[in-house]
Amino acid sequence: LTDCEEITGIDDPSTVLIPTATSDETDPCDPIGTICITVVNEFSPNGDGKGDTLVIENIENYPNNTLEIYNRWGNIVYKKRGYSNSNGWNGISNGRVTVNTSKELPVGTYYYVLDFGDGSKPKVGWLYINR
Repeated sequence: LTDCEEITGIDDPSTVLIPTATSDETDPCDPIGTICITVVNEFSPNGDGKGDTLVIENIENYPNNTLEIYNRWGNIVYKKRGYSNSNGWNGISNGRVTVNTSKELPVGTYYYVLDFGDGSKPKVGWLYINR
């Protein structure tokens, strides 16, 4: 096994394989010491109780993380240190540049930077809000 897609059985570009301290980085078949971080790219914060917040699988393994969300113009619309799924992002802006802070962001594509807080390369990608 050489990548997270093979380990988890999914073919998703939003999944990244992060070696852990117990991982043998010289052994590509060492799934024990790896953690797959998957950002669920689409969510619908419409109050129906299904997919109402952004989910980042296994983010709890990186408590010092920082998540930043940007709109298509590059303005930060959300920033959270110590992001967790238990208090996930519901599509409401907390950015300073947003005209209506604390208002629901419109349907559309946004871009994220997820810094794990451990010195590894940040993960970047897109997500889609659908209401």
